[in-house]
Amino acid sequence: MAFLFVVFSALTGGLIKKLTLARKTVDEQYEKLTSSHEALQEAHEQLQLYAKEVEELTAVKERNEIAREIHDTVGHNMTALLVQLQLAEELLKQKSDQTGAVLQTCHELAKRSLQEVRASVRTLKEEENAGDLVGNIRQMLNEFSNATNVRTTFKLHGDPAIIPLSLHPTILRIMQESLTNAKRHGKAATCEMKLSCLDGKVQISIFDDGTAINEVHPGFGLIKLKKRKQNLQLGTLNSAFFFLCFRWPK
Repeated sequence: MAFLFVVFSALTGGLIKKLTLARKTVDEQYEKLTSSHEALQEAHEQLQLYAKEVEELTAVKERNEIAREIHDTVGHNMTALLVQLQLAEELLKQKSDQTGAVLQTCHELAKRSLQEVRASVRTLKEEENAGDLVGNIRQMLNEFSNATNVRTTFKLHGDPAIIPLSLHPTILRIMQESLTNAKRHGKAATCEMKLSCLDGKVQISIFDDGTAINEVHPGFGLIKLKKRKQNLQLGTLNSAFFFLCFRWPK
């Protein structure tokens, strides 16, 4: 009997020792898991901060690009305007019949520059309210239609929430330039815009029924955008429609 008690005590002691060791191992593993989870959560929060900083830097870069566009485009127009005004001054001295035509050119240059500035400022204002991209697009199209009598349509496919905020100014700028070119260069009567946000990809497709253009010349405001946005495609479709396609990511 005493022998059985000794054996039982030994077995019980061994089991208790193993259970204690197992409990200690579980506690250590739990502590490591908790520590890893905290580190992972901290890394996730840090990653979110980095992503926000990158988005803010991208937005600043986009504003700088818009400012550069204003400087380039308006600066060019102002130089041309100055030359035309100097010519008008000389023609006035000579009482030439060409004075009226030169002054009309001056008027067009000044008007175009004002439109460029207004469009750029509108883009910056819309960027401040960037959360409502679709609302900004619809407002822009309505204002353009009311001002030019060009009929515009807008179609949305998918969820625009997948579009990064830093991409909003680019999308608005592309659409603004497309509308301006459709009216100014193509004399379009209708313009259709499609925004697709599917499978993590964003695509803008724009068509207008303006005068067919065999070749897109550098005079287009979109050319400057194309030089910076390699995923921007321009051209004509069936020699009847001008089209633009922008994809993100590339």
